[in-house]
This record gives sequence, structure tokens and C-alpha cells, in this order.
Amino acid sequence: MDFSIRYLQKRHRLYMTVINHGSQLHSGLCGPVQALQAGCGSVLPQAISRPGTYWSWLLRLIVALIMGVLLALGPNVVLANEAQIQTINPVARDGKLYLDADIQLDISGDLRNAARKGIPIHFTADAEIVSRRWWWFDKVVARKQVTWRIVYNALTRQWRVGAGDLSLPETSLDDALSRVRHIRGWVVADLDDINTDQTYDGRLRLRLDTSLLARPFQIDALNSSVWSLSTPWKNFSFSISEDARPH
Repeated sequence: MDFSIRYLQKRHRLYMTVINHGSQLHSGLCGPVQALQAGCGSVLPQAISRPGTYWSWLLRLIVALIMGVLLALGPNVVLANEAQIQTINPVARDGKLYLDADIQLDISGDLRNAARKGIPIHFTADAEIVSRRWWWFDKVVARKQVTWRIVYNALTRQWRVGAGDLSLPETSLDDALSRVRHIRGWVVADLDDINTDQTYDGRLRLRLDTSLLARPFQIDALNSSVWSLSTPWKNFSFSISEDARPH
């Protein structure tokens, strides 16, 4: 017993200080030395009565504290590099329904290196708009896609980004990604297909489209998490007033 006390005093002096301070705040707790001498009924002496169990007890305590913090923060905890739709703004104008959206998007270093080597990367946005019907299946009003192509020309040292036949020059990869991160004026539906003062539900997502890669890179993409990049679906609702229609 004396050997165990001397061992704890030598190897766990800091730990005993914390426990001794805690014993002043709670009469039910006692320090490890007193526990070994007096057989205190606290849970702590059982965990440290053998030096080999102290570290496992401490690890469980740290894990419990971390889990408690995460549970307290709840769904508001978002990884810094997680892709997600931040805002969606449906706009009715000139007989069309437009979508403006802002997206949190960051790509990995491996994907950046691939793009700098001249490998084109494609991002595709998917949008759906439905009309809810309680008596039958929901009616799909619109289902649209738009794809941006980002490519680097090593000869001219210039980035280009575009959707469809339109391609614009950019000075850096981040500038090119800015057009993907901030969607503006995307036509997703005709107002003729949308009833006045009726609530519609929509959803939007953005993904790295590996189906447009060259065949050898498609095979690599299947076996690498570098090419697995997609936002969760983001839901939104809207309605169109009569004043928003063209006269």
C-alpha cells in the first residue's frame, strides 16, 4: 500500500492536485492518497487504485466531455470544409422564375493540383420544384440542371469557367470557383407553369460531376474520396403573386 501511494504521488502529482481541489468543492470526493489510506467510497479511488486503470478512466472522461459539448451544440456544428447551400432566393421576373444561391464550397488540395495540371473539373447544380398534392403524388413542375466547366490552360496560364457555350477567363482557380459559389439569374421555370398565390416546394444541390471526366479519370474517381464532393439537398418554399407576372 505504501508503495502504491508513493507511486501515485510521484507520477500523478498534477492529477492529485486537481482532485484535492475538487474535494474542497464536493464533500463526497476525496484525493487519491486519502482514498487508498481511508477507503473512501468515491468512484475515483476505484479508478485509480491501480495505476494502469488511471489512463483508461481519464480517456473515458475526455470522450464524455467532448460528446457533451457536441450534443449541447447540436446540429449547428458544421465542419469548416463541408460543402453546403447557404441561401436560396427565388425571383420572378420577365415571365421566368430565376434562382439566386450562395454556396459554401472548398475543394481539397489534391483536386486543386489535378485542376492545375489541366484536368477539367465540372460542377453540376440540380434544382427541382414540386407542387404538393394530398390526394395524389406530388407534381413535378420543373427539374433543371446547369453545369460549369473549369479548366486551366498551362500555355496561356489562364483559367476559364463557363456554362454551356459561354466561357469566361479568370485569373485564378478561386475566381473561377466564385461563379459556382454564387449562382445568379438561373432560369428554372416559366411562370406560366406556376399558379398564382400557391405555395411550391423546391430543393437545390451542387455536386462535383465525375461523369464528365475523361474515362481514365472516371475510374480513379470511383476509388478516391478526392472526387466525392456534393452538398446536401437544400429545401425552400415560395409563392408567386399576381403583381410578379408580366402585364
